[in-house]
Amino acid sequence: MPKLPNRPPASVLLMAFITTGFVTLILSVFGAALLNLFGAGYATRGSLIAFVFLALVLNLPFAPLSTALERRYQRSKRPSDKLWFFLLDTGLSTLIMMLVALFDPTVRIPFFAALLTSLIFSLLELLLNDLQPKVRH
Repeated sequence: MPKLPNRPPASVLLMAFITTGFVTLILSVFGAALLNLFGAGYATRGSLIAFVFLALVLNLPFAPLSTALERRYQRSKRPSDKLWFFLLDTGLSTLIMMLVALFDPTVRIPFFAALLTSLIFSLLELLLNDLQPKVRH
């Protein structure tokens, strides 16, 4: 694994920020489409996309917890550990979506719509992690 420099150039940080924002926007559109499919009510499509974007951004403070769960459970070979990661990640995402829905008057999210959307996102994360090449440290 290549060693990262202590202070990356500003252009690298800017490009990482832009790329992360773009990927989050794509995931927001995908999540909004899933919520719409599962029966979410909304004032405009933009408000639903903004709702999912806000839910994804509010996941950032929980990044250390997600990283710890990923190291402990997701990378394990045992299926029971992967199931624990799947359930904990789904629960955290559902909880954040329901909390955001409490404070957003333009969107009405049924619990099962949030749960199914979180299940799909967690399943995709689990599958994409299994498809990554394994790196030995």
